[in-house]
Formats: sequence, C-alpha cells, structure tokens
Amino acid sequence: MNTTVNGTGTVPLQGFINATHWDHLNVSTVNVASASEEFWRYNALDISNGLDDTGSIRWPLFGCLTFTYVTMYVMLFKGIRVTGKIVYVTFMCPVLVCAVFLIRGSLLPGATDGLFYLIRPDFEKLKSPNIWIEACGYALHSMGTSTGIANTISSHNQRNSNCYR
Repeated sequence: MNTTVNGTGTVPLQGFINATHWDHLNVSTVNVASASEEFWRYNALDISNGLDDTGSIRWPLFGCLTFTYVTMYVMLFKGIRVTGKIVYVTFMCPVLVCAVFLIRGSLLPGATDGLFYLIRPDFEKLKSPNIWIEACGYALHSMGTSTGIANTISSHNQRNSNCYR
C-alpha cells in the first residue's frame, strides 16, 4: 500500500501498519533528516528494515573493529614498552588530521566570519538554561570516556610501587 504525502511523491508503508488504524495516522507530517544523519543511517550503518531482515556484515566497520581489537590485544599482551611505541602513532595521527582540518577550514569561504564569532561570542545565550544543560552533559561525557584507558595503564604498575610520591 502506498500513500501520497503532500503531493510530493509516494511513501511506501511497511507491513506493520494496520490498515484499520489508517484514519488515526497523521500522514501530513514527514520526518526530515539532515544530510549527516542520512549518511550515518543509510551509508555508514546501512540500517536494515527491521528485526526480520538482519542485513549483512558492514565490512568497513568490521575491518575497523578488528584492527582496533588487534591493536588493543598487542598493546596489552606485549606490555608497557609496546604500548609506548604504539602511542606515538595513535597520538600523532589525530594531531595531524586536526592540523589538516584547521588549515582546510581556514581556507574555506566564510572562515573569517567564524573566527570573529569565536573571538566575539554572544554572551546573551549564557542566560539560557539549555546551554548550561548541554555543557554539563558534555563535561560528564568527556570525563567518562577516558576512564577505561586509565585503568588499563594503571594495571601495569607494580604492586609495591609508591604512587603517592
């Protein structure tokens, strides 16, 4: 069964919508997703239609996950010496990528407007409680992401190590 939404085209209805409840649905509202959300859902994740259709393995994601697990295994199995060598690469790659993004972003049109906005922010927005809620959520999230590696690295200390010095 297909239906026309605001005369813009047809939207296929999935089989899970009961036809007897069709009158209660509001088909005039259509959820619009941003370009980044569409890319994440349909290109990166390739979300399937439902639980009955599990889809296939996303090989790029599987490769990245396997690489991450193998790297973590080598770091933990070989000890702190190999971890120190791997950290040189894993630290420098994001720094180089950020430098490339900074240079590329500063060459785009409108970059000076963004820099002026960074230097002269709108302090009136600090009166909004939503800004403070988002800031607290960001602060708590950023604190929680680094606790796993701290426990992993601290496990390499010897038992009689004086960590209070």
